[in-house]
Parts: sequence; C-alpha cells; structure tokens
Amino acid sequence: MLIRNHPELKSWCPQRGVACPPPFPTVEVLAHLVVKDIVYKGPAKLEFVLAYGAGRCAFVKEFKDQAFAAALHESRHKCIGKPLGAMGEINIKYRRSASLPLHLLFEPY
Repeated sequence: MLIRNHPELKSWCPQRGVACPPPFPTVEVLAHLVVKDIVYKGPAKLEFVLAYGAGRCAFVKEFKDQAFAAALHESRHKCIGKPLGAMGEINIKYRRSASLPLHLLFEPY
C-alpha cells in the first residue's frame, strides 16, 4: 500500500513536537526536508530524522496501528534520502492489523 493511503497519515503533517535548531521550519519547509533515518521508539512510535541546514531535525509520530508502524520501519530504506512530503508515494508491504479500531479500518485498493 502507498504510505499516504493509511488513515493515520492521510491528512497528517508534523506541526508539534519537532525538535530542531532555530529558525524553526514552517510546515511547507518540513515537507521538503530529506529523511535521514526512521528510528523505532517503541511498539507504535517512530522517530523521523530529517536533514535541516547543517544539522538535523526530528519528530516522533505515535501510531494507533502497531502493524503499520512496524511495516513502515521495516521499509525505511525506501524512505531515506527522499523528501518527507514524497514519502506518501512510497509503496510498502503492510497487512492490516486485526486489532485495528473500527474507525481506522479502510478498504484496500
């Protein structure tokens, strides 16, 4: 599935909890920052590390769908080196979790 088709990421954009040196990047700038790494931080948390100027910028996204977080982390090699905004177009192997809450279920295409 394409990353952008997951219900938790369809309209998500990091706006809070972004750690980086000043000046703080706008949402538009964040979309163009290159992914340097995706670090596993727990059963459903991933830390996205982005290149920002001469340094790095990072934020943590907590997912309700642990299976998706694991699939995204396993496919991180496809995301590294691409702009954050382009990650949505990456296809990953993902099997919907049986424990996913009903409001997050969606029909596969």
